[in-house]
Amino acid sequence: MIIKEAILSAQHITKAYPLPDGGKLLALNDVSVEVPRGKLTILKGRSGSGKTTLMNILCGLDQPTEGTVEMDGKEITEMADLDLTRLRRKDIGFVFQSVALIPIMTAAENVEYALRLASWQGDRQARVKECLEMVGLGKRMSHLPNEMSGGEQQRVAIARAIAHGPKLVFADEPTGELDTNTALQVVKIFKELNRTQGVTILMTTHDKGFMEIGDRVYSLENGVLQE
Repeated sequence: MIIKEAILSAQHITKAYPLPDGGKLLALNDVSVEVPRGKLTILKGRSGSGKTTLMNILCGLDQPTEGTVEMDGKEITEMADLDLTRLRRKDIGFVFQSVALIPIMTAAENVEYALRLASWQGDRQARVKECLEMVGLGKRMSHLPNEMSGGEQQRVAIARAIAHGPKLVFADEPTGELDTNTALQVVKIFKELNRTQGVTILMTTHDKGFMEIGDRVYSLENGVLQE
């Protein structure tokens, strides 16, 4: 089913890896997904199900063996590497399971660094403060990562991901290393960003507890999309 409001549309995605015996390993098999604009879409699956492979293809970090991906009307599977790099810097934000904050930078400096990478024009200090306040860390701006809890670090990572105003945020297992209550806080922040900022978020998880929170939920098993 094609959703007219979809910001991201992937059709018939297959990813195959060659095997030494001449055969092929299918990591993804004819997968089609639609990501509605301004909503939280959840891609569920166990480790090895293919969800990270699909995520990498959807954001242009990897190419499918077959199939197409369109983001906001542009077919990214046909883009040159330089154009893909520009697209990711301007229109995409990333949140990772490992957080990946720069340890010698404060929360504010980590977010500001993302703005510099994106060549963001405007009052950077004001934007950094605004984004950290959005995730409830307005009073923790001067703290280093090792002075914050795991949940606080992940919230800094979210602020960093949205700072340059991306159209779409990819969050790969962002709650994987958090306890249940902290993980729920992170997902609630995603929903609040949907509501107040219109940010579109695609999140992978193996946690079945978040299924009811997602506006749209897909499930992958052995590279095949489940109903």
